[in-house]
Amino acid sequence: MSCSPSGCSGCQGPYLCHCLKIHESTITDAVVTLGLRTVREICQQTGAGGGCMACHRKIARVIEACCATQSRTSLAVG
Repeated sequence: MSCSPSGCSGCQGPYLCHCLKIHESTITDAVVTLGLRTVREICQQTGAGGGCMACHRKIARVIEACCATQSRTSLAVG
C-alpha cells in the first residue's frame, strides 16, 4: 500500500472498491491532496464504499497509512 499520489503515470493500481471500480490510487490521492481523514469523507468524495461496503476496512487502512506517512514527513521537515 503506497501513499504517494498517483505513484506512476498511467498505472492506477489495483481496485480498492470492486463494486464501483475505484482504484486504490484514487483513495490515496483523496487523502493526500484533499486532506480527507474518514471513511465517510472518502465515500462522499470518491464514491468508493458505496456498494457492498466490504472495502471500508481497506479504505481505513489507506487513510491510516497516509496519515502515518505524512506525520513522519512533517516531523522530518519540522
